[in-house]
Amino acid sequence: WREFTALTKAAGFELPEILGGLLVLLFLFIAYLESSGVVLGMFGSLPAAGLLLTAVAFVIGYPKRGLSEIALTLWGPVYIGGLLSYWIWLRDLSGGFFWITGALLLTWAYDSGAYFVGRKWGEHKPWPKLSPNKTLEGVVGGLFASTLIFLLVSRILLHTGGPTVGFGSAIGLGLTGG
Repeated sequence: WREFTALTKAAGFELPEILGGLLVLLFLFIAYLESSGVVLGMFGSLPAAGLLLTAVAFVIGYPKRGLSEIALTLWGPVYIGGLLSYWIWLRDLSGGFFWITGALLLTWAYDSGAYFVGRKWGEHKPWPKLSPNKTLEGVVGGLFASTLIFLLVSRILLHTGGPTVGFGSAIGLGLTGG
């Protein structure tokens, strides 16, 4: 949430960090309650509640706060908390720990590969205004690193009783996961 608010601040919007952070935590808490069987059907109604809150907050906050600022405050947590909540449900699946760990490893491998290759050999900057330090060489390095890591992880899983991931699937997950 902190990175999201920093990006929106750079775009000229001031978001209430504590409110947004609490909404992200609310998403995660409700996802946990649903995955535990304590409450059912509540998670699906959160976006509708967010839309209603956006309308009410706009009416109350206008003209001090614009619709964009209100929407970012309420829908940013839907985006962040909603996506993170899937990790709670993913852990309950067969091999859930592997898939969560694999996603983290892919992300770290991609970021590390992109950083080191981009620093060493990066010359072509395709998006200088959007992301001035990103290079095409870094993208290739990140994809190579994430694919290599997932290939290694999939081979280790064959010997440790984890979920079976074929060679082609490991390559595909490494390329798309990065």
